[in-house]
Amino acid sequence: MTTASERGSTSERRTGRRFEIRTGVPVLAGEDEIGRVDRVVVHPGSGEVAGLVVRKGLILRRDVFLPIEAVEDADADVVRVRLSREEIDRLPELREDELVPPSKDWRSPDGRASDGLLFRVPRADETRDLVPARAGQAASALGGRPVRAGMRVVCSDGDAGRLDLVLLEPRTRRATAFVVRRGAILGRDTIVPLDWVREIEGDAVVLDVPRSALNALPEYRSDDEIYSDVLQALWDAEDLKPAELAFVEVHVRDGVVDLRGHTLTEQSRRRIEEIVRGVPGVLGVRDEVQTIEELVRASTEQHRRRSRRGGHEAGREPREPGGDTARSAAGHAAPHGG
Repeated sequence: MTTASERGSTSERRTGRRFEIRTGVPVLAGEDEIGRVDRVVVHPGSGEVAGLVVRKGLILRRDVFLPIEAVEDADADVVRVRLSREEIDRLPELREDELVPPSKDWRSPDGRASDGLLFRVPRADETRDLVPARAGQAASALGGRPVRAGMRVVCSDGDAGRLDLVLLEPRTRRATAFVVRRGAILGRDTIVPLDWVREIEGDAVVLDVPRSALNALPEYRSDDEIYSDVLQALWDAEDLKPAELAFVEVHVRDGVVDLRGHTLTEQSRRRIEEIVRGVPGVLGVRDEVQTIEELVRASTEQHRRRSRRGGHEAGREPREPGGDTARSAAGHAAPHGG
């Protein structure tokens, strides 16, 4: 039976409170058992608990990853969570390819071994909205530790590639990942979570995972590759007609796709965005496409308002002469009479 003694949610880290979490114990929401702890997932770099793998139970109909922030309390016999029934239902189903084991010689900073612990691989959709750090941001992106393009990225079993970009969460501008450029080992550019970093050592970023674990991480691709694949995916879509794509513009920068121009209907606009988001390497989509039906509605409504105003003006009583001034169409005061 695995035991993970770790700090819990952010507020609990501040107070220094620790949870003793054991595999096999029930997970309760209120008085209802939603499932049982199957495995413990940790952040590779710090060894802190990231969440729990909860096996389905009476309420939970599928296996899920439960973030540690949802845990309210835990001891040797039970884990209690602060989730409503609706929030439980919204937890995504766990995929086994999201979990990778640490290397056999992995140790947490407090010396805990890797037995029974797992690292979680982020889903591709969790990295899609990240944006590359600009010049000057990357230097402090890894917790204030200096990094630069070209630094070696070293796994527990050898070199994996070179650091190329630091990726930021756009709203907070907080660094959450970085890109490893392809090499003989990876064969592709890969987005690596920041919490997989154990330390910065000289000119190397040292990870706490074997090179094989990087194969499961999301891919980062060049703008030219993404652009080409987006166009191909749109024109290959059998449910989109050429007329729905003829006036759609595609622009790609730093993995983010800008869609502009016009398409026919709201349904085709949504379908275009859906296809683009599914292209490998796309980090985000800014959809500014307008629809012809939207423009027709706006034009019709504008004409209707003008017609109502015209009818209202036609129904007014004519103004009696004798006033000092009247307004011209340009809004300037003009005198009455000759």
